[in-house]
Formats: sequence, structure tokens, C-alpha cells
Amino acid sequence: MAWVTIVAATIIVLANVIIALMIFNNMSYEYKSWHVTLLMWAQIVALLIWNLYFRKLINTIEIIGAIFVFVFFIVSITVLTTLAQKGTSKFVFTTLTHDVSGWNDPVICLGIGVLTAAVSLVGKLADPKPVAIIYIYILTGRYDRL
Repeated sequence: MAWVTIVAATIIVLANVIIALMIFNNMSYEYKSWHVTLLMWAQIVALLIWNLYFRKLINTIEIIGAIFVFVFFIVSITVLTTLAQKGTSKFVFTTLTHDVSGWNDPVICLGIGVLTAAVSLVGKLADPKPVAIIYIYILTGRYDRL
């Protein structure tokens, strides 16, 4: 049942995005709730026709999409690394920027950062225990007060 929910949610989100773009680009457009339903049915019919009559093209389109993803990933990384402003080693390792995130206390920023990293690491364990996060939180609290 999960895949049915995911497919339905995708169609609903896409229909709402189309309606939002119509409202944004045409101020005289009057929104009615049945417009979303009509767009959802149009998507279902279009996807049904595509899957029934263009089955042989799906593999080709997936391969072309994978090639585009790979090429544009390489292009994006290349552009970002060549055009980005470089920081000195001293700035990278000695400057603490804590007031950019909205938290003004550097201790809280460090705790949130370490806790976020710890939660992601504990989540990758084969048998994660909730007590591990508590230990990390306690150690982070002790480290912040040193």
C-alpha cells in the first residue's frame, strides 16, 4: 500500500504546483477545488497512455536521464569549484561563525552541530540504541562547558 500512497501523493503535489503556477502567472484565475481533481485525472490518463503505448521508450529515456544526471553533476561540481571564493586555511580552521544560523550562542551551535552529526552516525549502526544518542548528548554538554 505504500507505493499507492506515494504515487497518489506525487500526483496531488504536482497538481497543486500546476495550480499554484497558474495563480501566480494569471492573477485573474479563480481557483476551484475541482481544478486539482481534474488535473490529477489528466495526469493519470497521460501516464496510463504513456505506459501502455510507449513502453519501449521507457528504458531509453531512463538511460538518457541517467547520462544527463551524471553529466550535469560533473558540470555543476566543476563550475562551483572553479568559481567559488576560496578561504585561507587560517579562516577555515580558526573562524567560528555561529551567528549566521539564527542561534547567537556558540555553545548551542556547537551542540546542535555535534548532535546532528551524532544522530546521523548512530542511525547508520546495524543495531542503533537510543541510549547512544543520550551518551553523545551528555558528552557534548560536557565538552561545551570545558
